[in-house]
Formats: sequence, C-alpha cells, structure tokens
Amino acid sequence: MTGYDIASGQWALLGTRAPASLVDARLQLHHLVQTIASFGQALLEPREDDSHRNMGWDEAATGFRSWPAGDGRSVVVRTEPLEVILDAPGSPRAVALEGKTLGHAYRWLEEALDVEPGTLAPPEYEIPGHAVASGAPFDADPAALAELGRWYANAHLALGVVASQEAHASAVRCWPHHFDIATLIPLSGHGPDGSSRTVGCGMTPGDGSYPVPYWYVTPWPYDFEAERPALDGGGHWHAEGWLGAVLTADRLVQDETPAAQASRAGAFLSRAVRACIQIAPRT
Repeated sequence: MTGYDIASGQWALLGTRAPASLVDARLQLHHLVQTIASFGQALLEPREDDSHRNMGWDEAATGFRSWPAGDGRSVVVRTEPLEVILDAPGSPRAVALEGKTLGHAYRWLEEALDVEPGTLAPPEYEIPGHAVASGAPFDADPAALAELGRWYANAHLALGVVASQEAHASAVRCWPHHFDIATLIPLSGHGPDGSSRTVGCGMTPGDGSYPVPYWYVTPWPYDFEAERPALDGGGHWHAEGWLGAVLTADRLVQDETPAAQASRAGAFLSRAVRACIQIAPRT
C-alpha cells in the first residue's frame, strides 16, 4: 500500500486485545482524563477554541499530558499503570487509581496543587456514563488500558505525519469531550454558508457511532449528496448524522505485523484526506 509514510519501527502492534473488549476501560479512562480538563479550566488562561482544556499524548509518560501552567506544572494521566501525576519541576507526585475513586483523584490533585477544595470541577461536557462517575472504584483491565495506550501512541505517530505534510495543519491534540485525538487541516475558500472549509483527521477509541476504536477523516461543511471517491486500506464512508471516511479497528487488526498495520493506516489516511478535500463544498 502507498500513502503517508508512517514509521513501522515506531508503530505498536495492535490487536493483542480484541477491539470490542476495550469499551469498559475506555469509559473509565474517559472519565479520569477529565481531571486534565479540570486543571486546564481552573489554572490555565482560557482560549476561545477551548484548547486550554485539551491534552497531548506523551509517549515517555505513556499517557495524556495537560498544557503546562505558568509555573511549569502539568497533569498527566497514565494508562499503564492507571494513575494521575502532578508533574512539578523537580518534584513530581503520583497516585495510583486502581481500587480508588474518581472523587479521590480530584481530592488528591487539589491537595497536590495546594488549591482550595472544589477548585477542580469536572467540565460541563456530556460524556458517556460509567459507574466510576457515581463513586465506583476504578477496576479497568490493565491489558485493555495498555491496548488503548497503544492506540493513542500510534495515532499520535500517524497524525503527526499527517500534520507535517498538510499545510497549516493544527497540532495533534486529544479533546476531552469526545476523547478523540486529531489534527485539523484548513482549506482555502468558504463553504456555501460562509463557514471555513476544513478536513478533520483523527482517531477515537470508540463512541456512539462505533464501539471500537476507529480512524476518521471528515470534510467540513458536509455535503451528503456529494459523490464519494473510493477509499483505500479497507475504509468506508459513514453518512449517518455526520459524513466522513472511517477505518475501524476490526479491519486494521486483521493485519498481524506493525509494518502492515502502519501501511494500512497510512494508505487510508492519505486517500481519505484527498477525498475529503475534494468533496468539501465551496462557494
């Protein structure tokens, strides 16, 4: 296959856990990373695009990292082991979350930050429910968390290639609302309604559209009547509620080597980006 050249030597093999088995761990992790968003909303300068509450993937930490505060402190949520870290210059602190509650994570982080109780509040985002939101302890399968970590690590790698090759593409960031990691590619001109034309390119670990992880590439604005070009890598077009090219985990993990998986992802993303640029309507 041809497409974006994703370094197979850096690709983590996916499929050691069945994609459908990741749902519970994904939901628990989604609730835990809201601590990063709460750090951003409480202690960072607000940004109009809400990016002060988003996070990056930190390969060295095997987890998600907030933007740094003015004093250099940042918050990390690790996937293996599941823990929250306050990374302060010279004196990082961590708390393991297995068997602990989400409330415990928030209280611990407030104490570590030396802020008033209640300073860190879950954001207003509507995210999928899970018992941990009501006080149940974290009990996610460590193997499933590790597999989710590999999905995010690979997405960070692949989307970094996309962002480096597409003009003016945004930084690769993970958004706590939908829990997707993505880059946004601006296009010239405007849509029929005057909105900016863009192509969004990312990976989500699963959601209401597909319960398993999947890659997506979406044009904006949507034109559901546009003729959709053929896709590479086993991708297909999604056209219920939103329009975009999709490559699901079930298809990707049929390849059994890092090189084959990286090649498939690169072929899909490259062709899907070109296709979405083609069908994004303009005046």
